[in-house]
Amino acid sequence: AVAQTYSSAGISIARKGEQFSALSGCSNPSTLTLTSPARFVVDCPKNTAGIKKSAAEFGFANSDTVTKVRFGTHADKIRVVFDLASDSIK
Repeated sequence: AVAQTYSSAGISIARKGEQFSALSGCSNPSTLTLTSPARFVVDCPKNTAGIKKSAAEFGFANSDTVTKVRFGTHADKIRVVFDLASDSIK
């Protein structure tokens, strides 16, 4: 399978099958997990003064693990949220 790239606000991720990788444009990320619904969050500290406030969403109907990936621009960071297919975060 060929890797597909998804990006917003200068942050990019790559998806090949069920594997997500290559978070580029993000230095010193922090991560957290959330439940109900299950999500994996990556915060990329970034001065967003020159970036238009935006949000982007990419859905994955054929994925068993990630149903969608969302990007959001905040005052001090870009947040990437992976919405997971089940509530079992390990």
